[in-house]
Amino acid sequence: MSGDMYEMVRKPRQRRDRIMPITLAAATIVIIACVIPVIWAGKYRRDFWNYIERLSNATVYAYEQGTLLAELEGEMFAIDGTGGYDIYNQVSGAGTGRTLSDPPQETPDLKLDYGNGTTLLMWVVPALKESNEGRTTDALLLFEDEEGSYCYRAWEVVPEKVLRIVSNHRID
Repeated sequence: MSGDMYEMVRKPRQRRDRIMPITLAAATIVIIACVIPVIWAGKYRRDFWNYIERLSNATVYAYEQGTLLAELEGEMFAIDGTGGYDIYNQVSGAGTGRTLSDPPQETPDLKLDYGNGTTLLMWVVPALKESNEGRTTDALLLFEDEEGSYCYRAWEVVPEKVLRIVSNHRID
C-alpha cells in the first residue's frame, strides 16, 4: 500500500527550465538595445572631433603659409590668418549638428580653400524647426581633405556671421 501512495504523487514541473531561456533572451535584447545607441553616439562624437582636428590643422597651415582663399559670390580673394582662426572658432565652438550623407547639388555660398588640398564649403539654407535661437537660416558645411569628407547641418553656426568674418578679413 505504501508503494501505491508514492506512485500517485506527481513530480512538479521545472518552471525554471522554461523561464530561464526566455529571461536570457529578454535580457540580451535589452542589453543590445542599450549598447547600440551608446556605440553610435560615441562614433558620432569621434567623427565630429576628428573633423575639428583636421580643420584645426588646415587652419594652422593656412595661417602659417598665408594660403587661405575664399570664393564668395563668384569672386576669389585671400583672407588673413586671423579671419581663418575666427571661422575655425565659430565652427568648432558651435558643436555638432546633424550629419548628412550627401551635400546639396547647388553651388555653395562660400568656399574656403586652405591651400593644402583642404576645403570648407558652406551653404546658407532655411532653418529647420530644430534649429536654435529661432534663426531663419542654418549653415550646411562640407569639409573635404585627403582623409575624406564630413558634411553636416551646423545649427549653432550663424552663416551671416561667417560671411561677415570673410568680408572683414579680406586681403586686397
